[in-house]
Amino acid sequence: MIRLNRLLEEDSVKEILQGVGIGLILSGSLFWFMQEEDISHSSNEITTTNKEKIAHLTKQLEERDAQLAEVQLDLLQAQQETTAEPSLSEGTKQEEVPEEDEKSNKVVLVVQPGMSSGEISAILEAEGIIQNKKDLDTYLADNNLSSRIQIGSYTLSKDMTLAEIAKVLTK
Repeated sequence: MIRLNRLLEEDSVKEILQGVGIGLILSGSLFWFMQEEDISHSSNEITTTNKEKIAHLTKQLEERDAQLAEVQLDLLQAQQETTAEPSLSEGTKQEEVPEEDEKSNKVVLVVQPGMSSGEISAILEAEGIIQNKKDLDTYLADNNLSSRIQIGSYTLSKDMTLAEIAKVLTK
């Protein structure tokens, strides 16, 4: 009988231990799934926060770009005014400067924000610096230079090649 009690006790202990083990496994699995859900939820919050920061920084960058373009335009206008003032104040020199420019075949090209390579080519063709505007457009496109044209004031001459003109405009 003692043996029987002992066997019953051992079996009940065995069942208790099995129940506790199964309970631990189930609770561990439950905690693992809950933690995984929290991690994915946290990563979604982080991603949302990062997207908001990126959008804010992009907006600031665009505002700075607009400000920079305005400053460059103001600087360009100020430079043009300072170069135009001496020739306007002295009447005799005003007449001499165009004659020298015509003899040397030079033209001052002012590239403003938003000007396309086609507009620039048309101006250079009209001024006689290039023979055909399509040639310069093609050269700029073939060499991926159309988007690299810089805002500014450039002195160009009829003696320059398309490569030289492109180099000056994209510095």
